[in-house]
Amino acid sequence: DQPVAGAEVEVRPFERPNDPQFLKMMLKVRRVVTTTDAAGRFLVRGMTGERLVIQASKRGYTTAIASGFELDDPEIVVRVQRGVTIRGRVVVGEGDDQQPVTRFRVDTRSREIPKDDDGNVIAIDASSERRGWRRRGRGGPPWQQGRGKRTRQLPEGTTMNDRGLDGNWREVKADDGRFELTGIPPGRVRLRVRADGFLPPENQTIDLEPGATSDELVFVCGGGESVSGFVVDEAGAPVSDAQVTAYKKDGDDDGRGGFRDLFQVDPEDFDFLALSTNQRAALSDSKGAFTVPALAPGEYRFTARHPDMAKASTKNVVIQAGIDTPPVEIVIDAGGAVEGTVTGLGMRALPDALMVAFSLQAGSMRSGTTDRNGYYRIDGLPPGQYVVFKSRLDERADNIGLELMSNMRLKTVTVRRGKTTRLDVHDEGEDGVRVFGTVRENGQPVPRALITLLGSDRQGLLGMGVRANAADMNGRYELVGIKPGDYVMQVTRFQGQPVQTTFELEVPEEVRDYPFDIELPTSTISGIVRDTRGQPVPNLRVTLGSEDSGLSGQGGLIGMIAENGLSQARTDEQGQFTMKSIAAGTYRVTAGARGGPRRRPRDGEQVYGEGVLDGVRVDGASDVTDLVVTVPLAGSITGIVVDGSNMPVANAEIVYVDDDRDRRRSSGNPLLDLIGSRRPVRTGEDGRFEIPGLTPGSYSLRVESEALEAGKLDEVVVQEDAPTEVQLRVVRGATLRVRATNVDKQQIPLGNITLLDGKGKPVVSRVSTFTIMKRLMSNRDNVENSGWYEFGSVPPDTYTAILREQGKEDIRIVRTIRDGETVEWDIDVALELEARDRARKEGK
Repeated sequence: DQPVAGAEVEVRPFERPNDPQFLKMMLKVRRVVTTTDAAGRFLVRGMTGERLVIQASKRGYTTAIASGFELDDPEIVVRVQRGVTIRGRVVVGEGDDQQPVTRFRVDTRSREIPKDDDGNVIAIDASSERRGWRRRGRGGPPWQQGRGKRTRQLPEGTTMNDRGLDGNWREVKADDGRFELTGIPPGRVRLRVRADGFLPPENQTIDLEPGATSDELVFVCGGGESVSGFVVDEAGAPVSDAQVTAYKKDGDDDGRGGFRDLFQVDPEDFDFLALSTNQRAALSDSKGAFTVPALAPGEYRFTARHPDMAKASTKNVVIQAGIDTPPVEIVIDAGGAVEGTVTGLGMRALPDALMVAFSLQAGSMRSGTTDRNGYYRIDGLPPGQYVVFKSRLDERADNIGLELMSNMRLKTVTVRRGKTTRLDVHDEGEDGVRVFGTVRENGQPVPRALITLLGSDRQGLLGMGVRANAADMNGRYELVGIKPGDYVMQVTRFQGQPVQTTFELEVPEEVRDYPFDIELPTSTISGIVRDTRGQPVPNLRVTLGSEDSGLSGQGGLIGMIAENGLSQARTDEQGQFTMKSIAAGTYRVTAGARGGPRRRPRDGEQVYGEGVLDGVRVDGASDVTDLVVTVPLAGSITGIVVDGSNMPVANAEIVYVDDDRDRRRSSGNPLLDLIGSRRPVRTGEDGRFEIPGLTPGSYSLRVESEALEAGKLDEVVVQEDAPTEVQLRVVRGATLRVRATNVDKQQIPLGNITLLDGKGKPVVSRVSTFTIMKRLMSNRDNVENSGWYEFGSVPPDTYTAILREQGKEDIRIVRTIRDGETVEWDIDVALELEARDRARKEGK
């Protein structure tokens, strides 16, 4: 707990998924880097968002990735650790024949040292350790344990973007086979070693306290078995330069299972992302021959991949220790292909567009680019259903992810072996207008400002077309391929703190170049947020939304941004807020959390609802001051969910909607409901729930359920600073199974059974053959070979079963069914007749 001076701290806001600015966080556009002072403290200004992700690093310490912190946390503490040093040696062979392995890779993974209830260290056991490292959730590392604040420790020099899918592998080259790793997170450390051409040695686990150095660990690699074979085409001719990979059938070594077992996908299918870590691979030579060394005994699949051909596999190859494996032959063919032409605005050909064909079914991803005529062709595709997407990457792009996603277009196509499928792509958003100019503020250029252009685009991401680029050091920017029309332009600069300005832009038709210099507005909006008692409210979120028809009338994410995301601020300790660089227009200022808080209030913490101030006019040059936004004290809804038998329902999900807010909306934007909806509230084991932090008003509640009768309440009135008690009723339905046999022990047909509910209404009576067949084909009601007739989703009630046989007296049986239970009526007519006769003799 000692302060660490001179540590580099990177802070990224983690917007909640329903925030209109989440795209920028997802694509890593926003981040702030600072350094700790002598007291270990750091200060970052101007952050927005719901939560923060903080990375802290310094030489000699681990890199700490802390998440779950909130903007209004009174104190943020990020703990780094003094790393440990691990020394080791990698060899092959035993005794006098032991030789060093000169090139290998080492991976480490650390977790807390497990202890029992008395604080004693739990000893390392090989089998339990293997299970423990696979475990997730509560039994895994601290950063994987549920929601809330958590910190992940990475080796020194590693960042949150460096960890691969298979660990933190370090390449080592040493003539004596020795290695020394520094800055490893302390605790219980597992080490793995891999070397090309050798079987991997056993993993080793050690316990190390901060700053400690391990004894030299020895890793002994095995020789394994070598398997040779040939890669040939359909005519039997050798195929050279094919990559052959061996996959062991065992789940651990194959790397498959679960989702990937359903689809034919291997890490090597994504080599363009450098995800492949499989060392059991070889290249075929000019004669098509290959040899894969160091394979452990077992059953394997050998898969060949070639740049110009479709991948192919030979399965069920059994390798035995000390026994030569017969040569493996893999027949590979050209597969299918997709070709077409990519055009943009005015049907002009688009050169240099990136085309990617991707199929989980076939386990293949291949790409190509268009030529000067817009033509592309992707060969070597295994048969299957593919998603073909087109994107484009500008050579001056600052953010590759944003550029690729903002230009992406998706289409599906079926690829057949030996056939070429035609797929043309037309994108009106390409080869359009070039918008360019200079960004200035108070007459001075703004360096490195981020320019984002948002437009309606049915083919784009969530109905939004995005173009973004950063200005250079002289404030000059350029956006290419802009389709004529109306847009929302956002300018964000990071001078001390991020400041964003949003305004409308119309790109004219019949021009190829549109110069547009941006003179950022100088208007500032400031004011105070008070509660209904007149007290200032600190640390409250304040947002700006448009009341102008141009912005607020847009659909999709643009409408969401216009609704409440043009600018954001947070009140200080005196309840004051300020929003800078606001463009001319009429706005709505909103203070407070929409639909309730993002977390459960702390003990004694006052929670507020949402307050709105409409009709705020800004001219873009002068300041608007002394605004007062009044927020109410929040109310809450408490209650219980019961089933049809008035028993509490645990873990029921309840969705709630602010009716008053819905009535205030004028845009009718469906995304405001889709993305802006609140996460459901769950009931406890006693069926009770609480929805805190609600703005006083009218609400609708609904239980998310496929039950016969899902609980629903409308116009639930929430008062200020008071709870509202409700009850939601869910009729889940029981499952009724009926089987009846006559006195001869023969099954009675369903058509001879009548089922009456508590009001004497038939549930099923003299069912026809057609109805029985229909039920046999459905999921709700079915007849098993055992003779049981099943009826699902039966309301709780008192039921009467009537059995009729020709020439015999009807038999009536009465039973009560509770909601949600499964009831079986196994009716033996002989026993029922005996019971009835006894009852008659006894005068009952």
